[in-house]
Amino acid sequence: MLRFERTGQLSDISDAISMQQRAVQLTPSTNGAQSSLSLRLNSLGNSLTRDSENMAYRLNSLGNSLMRRFEHTGTWDNSNLMSARLDNLGVSLMLRFVREGDLEDISESISIHRRAVDLTPEGHPNLPAVLHHLGGSLRIRFLHTQQLTDISESISVQQKAVQLTPEHHAYLPGRLDSSGSSLMRRFDITGHVTDISEAIATQKRALLLTPAGNTRLPSRMNNLALSLRSRFKQTGNLDDISEAINLQRRAGHLSPESHADLPTWLNNLGVSLQTRFGHTTDLADISEAISVQRRAIQLTPEGHAYLSSCLNNLGNSLFSRFEHSTFERYADIQNALASYRRSATSPSGPLSARLWGAQRWAKLSNQVEPSQSLEAWPTVIRLASQVAGLEFTIQERYTFLLDVSELSASAAAAAFEHGRPDLALEWLEQGRCLVWGQLNTLRVSRALENAASRADPLPFTDETTISLAHVRLAQRWDQLLDKPLSYSTLLQHLPKSGFVVFVNAHTDRCDALILISRDKTHLHIPLPDFSYQKAGNLRNALATHLHQNGLRMRGSEVDIANRGMRYERTLKSSSVIKELLRQLWECVAKPILDGLGSASDSMVRIWWCATGPLAFLPIHAAGIYDGAESITVADYAISSYIPSVSVLAERVKSSRESNTSDVVGLLMISQPDTPGQLPIPGTTAEIRGIEQFLRDADVRHLCLEKAAATVDEGIKQMEAYSCVHFACHANQDTKEPLKSAFYLQDRPLELSAIIKQNLTQVDLAFLAACQTSTGDEKLSEEAVHLAAGMLAAGYRGVIATMWSISDLVAPKIAELFYAKIILMGSGESAARALHYATKEVRKELGDTEDGLLGWIPYVHFGM
Repeated sequence: MLRFERTGQLSDISDAISMQQRAVQLTPSTNGAQSSLSLRLNSLGNSLTRDSENMAYRLNSLGNSLMRRFEHTGTWDNSNLMSARLDNLGVSLMLRFVREGDLEDISESISIHRRAVDLTPEGHPNLPAVLHHLGGSLRIRFLHTQQLTDISESISVQQKAVQLTPEHHAYLPGRLDSSGSSLMRRFDITGHVTDISEAIATQKRALLLTPAGNTRLPSRMNNLALSLRSRFKQTGNLDDISEAINLQRRAGHLSPESHADLPTWLNNLGVSLQTRFGHTTDLADISEAISVQRRAIQLTPEGHAYLSSCLNNLGNSLFSRFEHSTFERYADIQNALASYRRSATSPSGPLSARLWGAQRWAKLSNQVEPSQSLEAWPTVIRLASQVAGLEFTIQERYTFLLDVSELSASAAAAAFEHGRPDLALEWLEQGRCLVWGQLNTLRVSRALENAASRADPLPFTDETTISLAHVRLAQRWDQLLDKPLSYSTLLQHLPKSGFVVFVNAHTDRCDALILISRDKTHLHIPLPDFSYQKAGNLRNALATHLHQNGLRMRGSEVDIANRGMRYERTLKSSSVIKELLRQLWECVAKPILDGLGSASDSMVRIWWCATGPLAFLPIHAAGIYDGAESITVADYAISSYIPSVSVLAERVKSSRESNTSDVVGLLMISQPDTPGQLPIPGTTAEIRGIEQFLRDADVRHLCLEKAAATVDEGIKQMEAYSCVHFACHANQDTKEPLKSAFYLQDRPLELSAIIKQNLTQVDLAFLAACQTSTGDEKLSEEAVHLAAGMLAAGYRGVIATMWSISDLVAPKIAELFYAKIILMGSGESAARALHYATKEVRKELGDTEDGLLGWIPYVHFGM
C-alpha cells in the first residue's frame, strides 16, 4: 500500500496500471466467478497507487462497500463496478504522466475518466469523485498543452463535483482546492480578474475546512499561495506575495523530508521569493530563493518530469542575483548556465520547460560563454521542432510556434558569428516550415494526415480532444522525423543549375548563404549594410503604401500600415515603391549577385528563402528603376521562392520528365461573381483568353465556371488534371491556415480539403487571386500562406501573389504566361514563363508607380 508514493518506483505505478487494465477487461457482462477475480486484480492495482486525496484508502473503501452490497443483494451492479475501475485506471495513468510526461498517458486518462462519468448515473454517491478526477486530468493536460478548452472543462466538471458534495463531506476541502487551482490556471492565460478572485476565495474556504494535522494541509497552503502570487503579478500588492511566501514556508515546515511533494513546495517558495525580489531588490529574498530551490533539486529524482522546471527557476534566481549583486557574480552566471543546460538536456519533463531552458542557455552562452553556443543552439532547434508535434492539430501547432518562430534565425546568426555557415543552413532548415514539412513527409500516411487536418476539435463527449490513435501514430512518426538533414545531404538534391539563396535577417546580424549544388559548396556573404530593423521598416512602409493605394498584403494590415507611416515619409524618393526597391537592391540583392560573380551565367535561376520581415518583401523585383540607368534582379536572374530547402529538394527528387500535355493539361476554376463577394471584373476576360491559347495549341483543358464551379466538382477534377488555375476570390486565414480557402459557388474550398486528396501527379497551381503568398508576420518562418499550402498538397510549382492584383493587369499576365509555357513545353517552364510575362507587362506599363505595383506581386514558388 502506498509503495509508489514512498519510493517513487515507476515499476509500481506501471504494475498498477497493468493490473487495472486487466481488471476492466475481465469484468463480465453477467454475474459469475470472474467478478471476484477482477476485484482482486483491481485491489492489487489500488495497493500500488495513490493520488492527492489518499486514493488507496478511498479505493479500498469503495471495494469494501461493493463487496458488502454483493453479500447483501447477491448481485453485481456492473455499470457502477466498471465505472469505479475505469476511474481508478484513469487516476493511475494520470499519475504516470506526472512522473514520465508521456502525452498518451494523460490523453488516455481523460478518455477513461469520461467513460467513467458516462457510466455513473446522476445522484450516485461516487459521481462527485469521478468528476473531480476528470477535472484533475484535464488540468494536468492543460499545463502541458495550454489549451483553454481543457482548463475550462476542468473548471466546469470540478465545480459540479463541489456542488454535488455535501457541506460536511470529508472530501469537500480537496474538491474546493482543486477547483480553485483550475480557476487560477485559467487566470494565468486569460487575465480575467473574476477567475483569480474566485480561486482565492475557494481555496481559502478549502483551507479553513482542513483541520490541523491533516496531511493535505501543506498542499492546500501551497495552492492558495500560487493564486495569491498570480494576483500579485497583476496588482503589485505586496501583501499578496508576502502572504504567499508565509504560506509556502509553513507548508515546507509541516512536510517531512521524505514527502513526495516537498520539492514542489520548495521550488514554489523559491519562485515567490524571486518574484518579491523583482519588486524590492532585497538580496535576502533572492539568496533564500536560491537556497530553497537547490534543496528542491536535490530532493527531486533524476528523470522526474518536474525537474526541468525546478532547474529553470534556479537558473532564473541565479541570473537575477548576478544582475543585482557583485558578490560571486561569475559563479552565479556559470551556475545559471549549468542549470539551464541541465534542464534543456533532461531526458524527461514538459517540452515547453526544456525548450525554455534551452533558449536561456543559448542566449546567455552567446553573451558570456561563446564556447557553449554551438552546443546550445542545436538543442533549441530540436526541442522547438518537437513543440509543434504531430499529436496536436495543425491549429494547435501554429499556436505553439508563435513563441518560437524566429529561433532558427537566431541560431543561424550565432552560427554565422562563429564562422559555421554549414550549421547555419542546417539550423535554418530544421527550424523553418515545421508544419508544412510534417504534412509533406506524412503524405504517405493518409490516416494521420486526415486526422491532423481536421478543422474542428472533437466534442467533449468523444473519447478525447486528441484521439489516442492519433497520438500513438504521431509518436511513431516523430521518431522517424527526428532525423534532421545534414548540410551535405541538403546540397545533394538541389537543382543542378541555379542557386538557392538563404537571406537571414536577425537583430544581431544579417547574412546571405548561397548554395551551389553543382559544386556541393556554398558562399557566405555578410550583409553589413542591412539590418533586421531596416527589413522591418521597409516591410511596414510597403504595407502603408499599399494601404494608401487601396491594396492589401493580407486582411489585417492596418496596424502594420500605421507603424510604417513614419518610416515611409523618410524615404528619399517621391516614389515610395522605387525607393524601397532601391534599398533592397543596394543592401541585399547587389551584394549577393556580386558575390556570385564568375559562378553565375548571364541569366541564372535563383530560389530565394528569406527570414524575418524580409520574407514579406519583393526581393525578386529589387533594383534601380531609373530609365536608361535602371538595373534590377530580373536583368540577371529568374527568381522563385521556397518555404525551405527541403521543399525544393523534395520537388527535385520527385520531378519527372514532362511533355507538353503533362505540363498544361489544365483545369480552370472560375468564379467572377462569387455569392456573397464583390464581382471580379477581369476574371471572365482572363479565362476566355487562356481558353483561346489552349484551343489553338490543342491542349486538354476544362473550365468549371459560375454554377459549375462547386467544391465537390472542383476536388474531383483536380485529381484528373496536372495543373489548376484558380480565378476567384481567396481568403488567407493566418490563425487557422488550413481554413484558408478559394471561394466557389456553393462554399469555400478550404486548403484542408485539398491537402486530404491524394494529389501525387500534379505540377502547377496558378492562384490568380489576391494575397496568396503573403503569410503572417508573427509566423514569418512558417510560410503560413496558400502558396506554401499548395506545395504541401503536392503541387510541383505555384504562381501566387504578394498583394492585391489589378483587374486590368491580371488577364495580361495570365495570357502571356500560358502562351509562353505552351511554347516552352517542359523543364522549369513555369518560373521562366512568369519571368517573361512580367517583363512584357513592365514594358507596356513602364516603371510608373502603378505599373510597378501591377506586376511585382506575381511570384513563383517551387520548381
